[in-house]
Amino acid sequence: MWTGDSPNLFCGLDGLSELVLDKVKISSEKKDALIPFFRGIKDQYGEPRALVHDMGKGIILAIEEVFPDTPDFICHFHFLRDIGKNLLADEYSSFQKRLRRLKVRPTLRRQAK
Repeated sequence: MWTGDSPNLFCGLDGLSELVLDKVKISSEKKDALIPFFRGIKDQYGEPRALVHDMGKGIILAIEEVFPDTPDFICHFHFLRDIGKNLLADEYSSFQKRLRRLKVRPTLRRQAK
């Protein structure tokens, strides 16, 4: 189901076989854009055993509507990445500024050559 010229591609994957069940180009990950996609997955393949996704609000709201009784999990990668951003953003920014000030990247490039 391809719609529009959006650069956002949303995929439904089977976690065991790693096959793409369906995909859609959407303008955003808002609930109203995702509900038809999730209903299509449900109609074609039935109720999934579980769901794994990032913490996008639209995804969560669409899942609550289409798959209310399905076990629902947050992707470990996305969880840790988002926690890291929230907890370490100031330190990371400070570290990046210090590396720029010390001109570490050009020095490393020269050594690599």
